[in-house]
Amino acid sequence: MNKQEIRKLLEEVAPMGKACGNLPNRLDSVLGYCDGAKRKVGDFMVECEEIHGGNEGDGAEYWVVFSITDQANNPVAYVRINGSHNSWDGTEFYNDDFDIVVPDEVTVTQWKKEG
Repeated sequence: MNKQEIRKLLEEVAPMGKACGNLPNRLDSVLGYCDGAKRKVGDFMVECEEIHGGNEGDGAEYWVVFSITDQANNPVAYVRINGSHNSWDGTEFYNDDFDIVVPDEVTVTQWKKEG
């Protein structure tokens, strides 16, 4: 699946907004897909995998990762839609600002007090 095909699919997930041609220009159109359910979009299934941002200390960074699978549940692509968040204007996701990504599990060491 190439970037143009993914963009067309994303337009069905979150239709382009009127303001500045953003894709999408409203947070709720993306987060409506982030309720734990898989949704059929065309010939594919789309599921929200992770949301990052919008919390205190996250700064302006905000993104959402979707998995796209075929009807047989085979992975087709993982897509991260990039956006930004600020307290005075809310969250925006940008037209064509998405990346094809792959999951990369990492080990994190945390340091805890003994006892």
